[in-house]
Amino acid sequence: MTDSRPTVAVFQMVHGPTGGVQRVLATVLPELRDEFRIVVIDPYNEPEFAAAMRARGLEVASLGPGPRRRYVGGRGSPWRVFYLLRSAPWMLLTMWRFWRWVRRQRPAAVYFNQLPAARVFGRLIAQRKVGLVYHLHGALSAEDIGPRTARLLSRRFARVLAVSKITARFLLQAGTDPDKVRVVYNAVDAAAIRRAAQEPSGPLPRKPAGSVAFVHVGVLTRHKKAQHLGIEALGHWDRPLARSCGSVETCRTAVISRTWMR
Repeated sequence: MTDSRPTVAVFQMVHGPTGGVQRVLATVLPELRDEFRIVVIDPYNEPEFAAAMRARGLEVASLGPGPRRRYVGGRGSPWRVFYLLRSAPWMLLTMWRFWRWVRRQRPAAVYFNQLPAARVFGRLIAQRKVGLVYHLHGALSAEDIGPRTARLLSRRFARVLAVSKITARFLLQAGTDPDKVRVVYNAVDAAAIRRAAQEPSGPLPRKPAGSVAFVHVGVLTRHKKAQHLGIEALGHWDRPLARSCGSVETCRTAVISRTWMR
């Protein structure tokens, strides 16, 4: 039976264990299967990532074996050229395999959320036949994007998605075509959060006198734009300690020093 759904390829170069971005995809992509045929492409052939996607009922396409070394290395070093040449055979072969896959499968759209992959593999796709979509996350300023990238996104991509309004502002400040920029927030599995909230749990750790209880659900790290301001503010707090509660799955308690916050 012929599948009449449009094909959407989701291109992911996963370097290791499944992270936050991949968990978002695992939450969102199954919700689109009624309307689209979703095919996840991981040129690195990360087994944990492929298993996580298949467990969610998603199709995973292989482009052949992954490289021996996943990181080029040598940035800023005279050896950088040598490292690039060493990875060139795998990269060229994988680019050819991806181009062939696109020719055979004829996807309606290819989705990227990693800029290096979008730059390299996006150039292999005929824009008139396939819609290119890039989803930007992690930019801290317009300078992180730059005018060169903004021109590339404006010229080759049908849509440029931003995970927040401030990310969209950075794209526009860098010079991206405003007609192509849309804000699409990262999704969360609300049902899983509600279920976790109903599960029994032990007592909260005793709060030392004079300390501040700071409960955070998610990854507590400086590079998250929505979080680093709170971390910085707590770093200026005069009272001695703050406690952190990590993810829904592993709600761990940690004592955060003001030095780390700063």
